[in-house]
Amino acid sequence: MTAPRTATVVIPTIGRSDMLATVLRALGAQTVAPDMYDVVVSVDGPAEHVSAVGDEIRPTYRHRVVDGPPRRGRASACNAGIAIATGDLIVLLDDDMEPVPEFLGAHFEAHRDAPRRGVVGAAPVRVMPNDPPVAAYVADKFARHLQVLAAPDHRWTLRDFYTGNFSMRRDVFAEVGHFDQTFGQYGNEDLELFHRLRRASVEVTFDAAALAWQRYVKSLESFARDNWEKGHTAVQLAGKFPEALPELKLASYRSGALPIRVVRGSAVALGRTFPWIATAVVAAARLCERRAFPGRRKMYELVGNYLYWLGAFAALDDNRTTGCGLLAIP
Repeated sequence: MTAPRTATVVIPTIGRSDMLATVLRALGAQTVAPDMYDVVVSVDGPAEHVSAVGDEIRPTYRHRVVDGPPRRGRASACNAGIAIATGDLIVLLDDDMEPVPEFLGAHFEAHRDAPRRGVVGAAPVRVMPNDPPVAAYVADKFARHLQVLAAPDHRWTLRDFYTGNFSMRRDVFAEVGHFDQTFGQYGNEDLELFHRLRRASVEVTFDAAALAWQRYVKSLESFARDNWEKGHTAVQLAGKFPEALPELKLASYRSGALPIRVVRGSAVALGRTFPWIATAVVAAARLCERRAFPGRRKMYELVGNYLYWLGAFAALDDNRTTGCGLLAIP
């Protein structure tokens, strides 16, 4: 098989025009020729104002906008873009990224002699002065994750994978299948894809040169909501692929010292009985984050974990009602 000669960059977005303008401009400054790639912006909802962004920038590369029903989720938006892609290579890039000029060249090079490879590019979080305080926590956490991926002896596990900066040949995508669109909430649609990539013997590698800087501008409330949805979709993933459960965060619920397990179980039980507790926890964290106290990052970790477990148990409760999927954490 010959090396890929063209690429389609697929950008799923919920319509964040200011951030989308940044990524489109950066894609116009690539070191590869503009006729080697095109861009598809796939909108999770109406595309009118998104189309205006491209018209204002007037990029030298060919770009298209496709829209769909609102709030169907990232998986659906990715699939809509992939469906009309024409490049030999599909490059997925989230709308909060800013790729460096060598970004596309690195993705092309990584596939030159590997027809069945998926490439995860580096996506460090760049924190700006006006970003919300939680951005520093997310940046530090993701920096540690990238260090793990860059280790020479790294061996991939399920939770290592992400598709915010990812490339794979279009024919391999067609063979393995696109994203599972039943993952309509935040998170785990990429892990579901990775599980299928492993089963299809597709090699996954990390390339630090395929660099796109990431911004995190979500509020603490959005951070909490994302973690709740990640817990919910983790249960969905474990229900679809039970063999993946040991690699998920779900499997750690009954781990740790006895006092930790007791506190965790009691807090989750209270949150399930009194749903307002989750709102109160986030509100209290909001008050605390205004002060730069030493334990603020630990606070974010605890809030994220707590909302994750509440989301997971909400999904388990739903499954018990229908009798389908994962019914309990073993």
